[in-house]
Amino acid sequence: VVEKYDRTVFIEEALYRLVEVYYKIGLVNEAKQAAAILGYNYQSSEWYARSYKIFNKKYKSKKLSKKKELGLISMDQELASLKFNNPPNNLLNDKFLDTLEKQLFSAEKNGARAILITSKLKHFSAGADPKFLLKPKINNNPMRLINIIEKIQIPTIAAIKGGALGGGFELALGCDFIIAADSARIGLVEASIGLMPLAGGIQRLVNRVGLVRAKEMTMFARRYDAKTLEKWGAINMVVSELELIDSAIAFSKQISTGPTVAFKEIKKIANISALNGIEVADKEMKKSIRKVLSSEDSKKGISYLAGKNQSINFKGK
Repeated sequence: VVEKYDRTVFIEEALYRLVEVYYKIGLVNEAKQAAAILGYNYQSSEWYARSYKIFNKKYKSKKLSKKKELGLISMDQELASLKFNNPPNNLLNDKFLDTLEKQLFSAEKNGARAILITSKLKHFSAGADPKFLLKPKINNNPMRLINIIEKIQIPTIAAIKGGALGGGFELALGCDFIIAADSARIGLVEASIGLMPLAGGIQRLVNRVGLVRAKEMTMFARRYDAKTLEKWGAINMVVSELELIDSAIAFSKQISTGPTVAFKEIKKIANISALNGIEVADKEMKKSIRKVLSSEDSKKGISYLAGKNQSINFKGK
């Protein structure tokens, strides 16, 4: 509980309450000890009333209130789940992105083998906060949004419900896989207000749906249903809204229990090929092959193939 509140104010408030309780039940010595922790010499109930009044006045503008957690991270074995929680529509701004960056890299550092990204709220994300667009930081990089996701070496999965518009959809496009509810409305809608997708969504969309469809989606700035985007190749799978979380977790757990070293290298080579071409990806293959063949999981797999093991239990090493 203390973690959710201003620590200093919370503890001081608790000590004052402790003094009050001790005094009321006649434990005067205990009341004096609690008061001493506060730095006071407990004298009487009148002293307590005056001191507590001063305390309340001192912290009148500093009410005890929950700090809003912009991203809720949890671990289920080796699958990390990150839920956006920036009411009402998960609008993207610097503070929100700082939280996402910190939690995503922390999950990877702490042993996650896959990350599932979804929303606690009605919508996945309605895009950039208008205040963020009106007053951007001098050195702000619009590409930061998608770069945060693409820097993660382990597989990432976006589970979309409600709206995923503008920067919200761009964030999902940075993930390796996208699963969407059949009720979701998705699109790069920036052109409808005279902008263009700012975070790299255009070029990522070209890789998924092709040049002509990407131009159509970004210029007409429409909101598309999930089934259409699945048919075009923009997303991987569509399920009913009621089944979204269960389906996304099952999908993600299959990834999180797989050969993580091989998955990392597959992701790296695929992304290099998509962004820089086959020739550049070919040059990286030697390093990737060496890493995969030296992994514990590949050795287990080869032993299984040779009939030396009855089963394979990948450890992600």
